[in-house]
Amino acid sequence: MERVADLVEKMTGVKYHPSYVWALLTKLGWSYQKPEKAAEQRDEEAIAYWKKEQWPRIKRGARTKRQVSLCG
Repeated sequence: MERVADLVEKMTGVKYHPSYVWALLTKLGWSYQKPEKAAEQRDEEAIAYWKKEQWPRIKRGARTKRQVSLCG
């Protein structure tokens, strides 16, 4: 909710504590939405390969180059 709170502040100039943002959204009738299923064209083997082989290499490279990883 911190990202949502930051967006609300940026767009409206009103600052809310991140823990209050969810209460505010539910008062406005919003609810948590979760996708029912993954995309049909999703390639599980390619995803598993990327997670096992590519992502660690990218992460290692970022550490050695003193770059920032925005994805974890």
